[in-house]
Formats: sequence, C-alpha cells, structure tokens
Amino acid sequence: MDNLPDPVGNLLDLAGITKTPETRSELNKALEIARGAYDSAHQEQAQAPSDLFEQLDASIRRTLMLIAKLGKHPATRDIAFEEHPIGTGIADAATFREMIVEGRNLRISRRPWVEPVQVPTVSADHGIIGINVENLLRAFRVSVEKAKKKRGRGHPKRTDKLSVVLYAADFFRAYSATKPSTDERNPFRSFAERFFEVAKGTKAPNLEWQIRQALGNYSDPRKLKLHHGERKSQKR
Repeated sequence: MDNLPDPVGNLLDLAGITKTPETRSELNKALEIARGAYDSAHQEQAQAPSDLFEQLDASIRRTLMLIAKLGKHPATRDIAFEEHPIGTGIADAATFREMIVEGRNLRISRRPWVEPVQVPTVSADHGIIGINVENLLRAFRVSVEKAKKKRGRGHPKRTDKLSVVLYAADFFRAYSATKPSTDERNPFRSFAERFFEVAKGTKAPNLEWQIRQALGNYSDPRKLKLHHGERKSQKR
C-alpha cells in the first residue's frame, strides 16, 4: 500500500501539473482504469501448463487409433463420418465475402452440450455439413501444437505492465506542459514509475521496455482488443 498522505498530489507534482479538482479527479480515474487493465491483461496472459498439451495430444492420438481400428469392421466403417445441421452448435459456414465484407461471424457456441445431449430441432431448409472426424482430429492436433509453441513466445509478463504505462502516458500527454520522452531527465519516467506504484500498490519494476513502447511508434494493444473478433463492413 502507498504510505504517502497524498499520492495523487505527489503524482501531479512529478508531472508538473497544477492540482485542481479536475486534474485530481481525472488522475484518479486513470489510476482506476489502469488498475483494471493490468488485472485483465494479467489474467489473459495466464498460460496453460505444458503437460495439458501433452495429455491432449496423447488423447487425440489414442482416439485416432481407436477410430482406425473400428474402421476395419464393416458395421463401424463410417463411424468417423458425421452429418450435422449448420448453425446448431456443432458447425457453421459462411463465405469469405460474408465474413470480411458483410461482417458475418461464424455462429459456433463455446458452450459444450451437457448430458443428456439434446440435438436441436432442424427444418427441411437447414443446410447440412459433412464432417470427417478423423481428418478434423488430425487438423486439431496441428492447432494444438501451434498453441503449445505460441505459449512460450514473446514477453507475457511485460504487456500487463505496459497497459498501466499506456494510461500514464495518456494522462501525462493530456495535462502536462512537458512532452513525454524516453530521456532519463524527462519527468515522465518518474511519473510512470510512481503511477504504477500508486495504481498497483507495489514497488514499480523496471519499466524501461514499457516506457519505450508507450512513447514509441508502436500499435496500441488496447485498440487492437476493441476490434478482436469483429469485422467492420468495407464500403466502396
């Protein structure tokens, strides 16, 4: 926890910003939003244990082996071939134009069916999709392997701290007469470190990378999140 009697006032002094009810209120808002953004980013970066990937891959391989064995018997030769209505929770389909130009999203439920399974009622006009479960599982193995490799890439412990520094930079730009820079003599460095401490209630770590990202010519990850999973229509 912060031991100073007026941490918000101290932050304003570091940035050379006049203490007014407005600047205090806006700084408090920025601190609160930054705190929430850090917690959200930190949760998103939580990585699944590597052994889960190994277990899943082993399970898929065993399933494929069992499908192959069942496929040798006439009565179960086609056990891996499924037919399902489009848009009822198992599969959906759309053209590339519908997805990119018209903003059509694939309607696939993330919620698994529960026992007893109740297959949705379909009409004669429902589209039907055929699924080769064996090929689907092989493709799924590739996706699992990619997810496993991606798990260890990048700097997962940096981006949650970056979210805090980005909000510090936003406030500093809006209210300080000094332009923030990565120069060690620039007050933004001290402001960002102190902003982090007040927002998180802990001593600021080394924020060199985060400060350079926040003030450099980099894409703001907060803006990318706003459009994640969305496709806007492109009008010509």
